[in-house]
Amino acid sequence: MNPIKSTFLVALKLVVNTLGTVTLLGLIAFAAFYVWAAPYVEKEHSQRAGESGISSEEACISYLDKLGKQRAER
Repeated sequence: MNPIKSTFLVALKLVVNTLGTVTLLGLIAFAAFYVWAAPYVEKEHSQRAGESGISSEEACISYLDKLGKQRAER
């Protein structure tokens, strides 16, 4: 096999393996953060819902609606 082609294939394999590893580590980190943050997010939503006397789901929808309106105004 041509040495240049062989070197290229080795470099390509290294790049693909590195991207795969980084992607996998990123997914693991995201999942860990999601699991860690979930109780805090639920607590925040529950507090907002408790203050206004509505359910947590309604508070979340209301917040997203307000956020969407703010973005539309920009």
